[in-house]
Amino acid sequence: MDFIVATGAVIVMQVAHWLAFRLRPRLRFRRNVLLGHVLVFVGELSLFFINALAVVILFDRSAELEFVLWKVVLLVAILFAICTYKYQLSGLGESILEGDPDEAVTVRT
Repeated sequence: MDFIVATGAVIVMQVAHWLAFRLRPRLRFRRNVLLGHVLVFVGELSLFFINALAVVILFDRSAELEFVLWKVVLLVAILFAICTYKYQLSGLGESILEGDPDEAVTVRT
């Protein structure tokens, strides 16, 4: 059952990433420094957390783990999905940090 849930989550994350990847150049956001920094931070934190968790599990339980190809492939797929999630959050945060250049404030004289 865990395999089905993990596989479903990876599929949903990858479909969302690749759809958003094509859509991202057309999106424009209002500048918001705080929200932009929070999104970049959450993206970095999510990648760090999942990688640290995987390393701790592999080192702590290495004697108990047996090498099963589908489990390794699933672990790599999960790590890649988290990496693309981090990429999307960081990209969104950076877009919000920069803001829409068309909304630049003009001074009228």
